[in-house]
Amino acid sequence: MALYTIPLVTTAERTGYTPIEGEHIYDEDLDEAFVGDGSTTGGNTLKGDVGPQGPPGTLTAVVDDTSPQLGGFLDPNDNFIGMDKGGDLASASPLVLGIDGDYFDVTGTTGFAVMTVAANRFFILQFDGALVVTHGASIVIPGGANFTTSPGDQFQCFSTAANTVRIVAITRANGTPVAINLVDDTSPQLGGFLDPNDNYVGSTKGGDLASASPLILGIDGDYFNVTGTTGFATITVATNRRFQLQFDGVLAITVGAGITLNNGGSNFTTAPGDIIDFQSVAANVVVGTINKADGAKGSWVVIDSKVASASPSLTITGLDTTIYDRFAFAWVKMIPSSNNVSFQMRVGDAGGIDSGATDYAYHSTNVTVASAAYAASVNAGTSNIGIALNVTTADGIGGTGDIIPSDSEGPTITGDFIHKNASAAYHGGPFRGIRLAAITLDRVQVLFSSGNITSGRFTVWGIAHT
Repeated sequence: MALYTIPLVTTAERTGYTPIEGEHIYDEDLDEAFVGDGSTTGGNTLKGDVGPQGPPGTLTAVVDDTSPQLGGFLDPNDNFIGMDKGGDLASASPLVLGIDGDYFDVTGTTGFAVMTVAANRFFILQFDGALVVTHGASIVIPGGANFTTSPGDQFQCFSTAANTVRIVAITRANGTPVAINLVDDTSPQLGGFLDPNDNYVGSTKGGDLASASPLILGIDGDYFNVTGTTGFATITVATNRRFQLQFDGVLAITVGAGITLNNGGSNFTTAPGDIIDFQSVAANVVVGTINKADGAKGSWVVIDSKVASASPSLTITGLDTTIYDRFAFAWVKMIPSSNNVSFQMRVGDAGGIDSGATDYAYHSTNVTVASAAYAASVNAGTSNIGIALNVTTADGIGGTGDIIPSDSEGPTITGDFIHKNASAAYHGGPFRGIRLAAITLDRVQVLFSSGNITSGRFTVWGIAHT
């Protein structure tokens, strides 16, 4: 049995009546209880005048709910969800984010590497000055590098956890694309051709390199002065590097498996001020282009030097007629293994040494210091250029000469020689010879008519016209 009942009324009945103070009535239409205060028409709702948690459909504002939550997708119903501009943030480390908005001006120039911010916030920062934002675990910046702001630049940010922020977009004030700072990328790579866009790619002069064998290249630049006079045959360098060496002194660079130069494959002796452009085609393997300090293309550059040791012949290759206009040669004490043999010379091209039965013509003198008589050896079509007759094992033959290449006819060879015959009398004189047909000269050979070359040295130089 009910001890107390509340009068049941309609909304129309309630709103037309002023309940006395403490009187309770129940609005059947709203399914809601009201209490009178003696002056308010219809009474006051018992749910409270500020409480948001009424029955479904009765929520009128979320301002009093300090932690509102959605039970499902929020439909904006053709409206928008607003954002507020918060108060300015003085740049500091860490940068402390306000809770009075979602868009903030950052004033000052103090850089930072951390932001103090709650998780799951989306916000925008506009910078009024230049400062450095440090990339790291707390602030993730596109490109993985630190970023220096300019006035008006903006960051769009999302906090993936408390005090952990990902910069999702950067907008430059001047509208230009964001250039990633490569200084923190220790191994930057291109995805395609690098367009300099009417600018240039700079290079840096590294510290001086003390000449040593091997020469160890620094990583602090692309242009180096090499000091000292210690020669080398190897450069310690990573693959795919382009660099320049300027030499302060005289030293010998030995060509071989580690170094290739554009001087016909010969060793190179530097002069002060000479510069070589190098490209490393593999680790510790380089190719180089010589630039002489005096502007010459390498006048009197040694192409090669061969030493005989019971050798059938001595052949020097690498005579590059695109670099040199002529070639000088010399032989010293070429001693045959047999007596009374002829000393001879031949030339050739990429196909090898020419030795056909009618490839050459020559005229060689044969005079002695003991007689005024003149003798000569000549041939208009033979397999070699005859230089000297009757060379013996008693003493080697020596001499010098020049090779003049030609595009229209075979290369010509001129020179002088001297040697002792079997009677220990000195013989010598000038000689002239020609390869009768035009060839692309790239090699020269010396030999005796029979037997080996017991000992001796044969050297060829390339001579440029400048």
